[in-house]
Amino acid sequence: MNSLQKFLDVREKSYYLKSNLSELGLEVVSKGIESLPTLLTIGLPKHLSSYQLGDYLESMGLLINYMSNYYLEETGFKYP
Repeated sequence: MNSLQKFLDVREKSYYLKSNLSELGLEVVSKGIESLPTLLTIGLPKHLSSYQLGDYLESMGLLINYMSNYYLEETGFKYP
């Protein structure tokens, strides 16, 4: 598989994932042609803890960034 084919495959899977997350009621913050297919930002409902969800997803083997300095500064979040 050449580089273009790999990119198109990743883009297709990304579109599928983002579409299905939206159908589940999660807000996919960046979508469409302007978004990177390998980057997914989800706006969580207020009743979900990003810290707990991030820990859970990380334990499932997903590479995620939920404790960035930007996030901490923007939200005023403190580690539990």
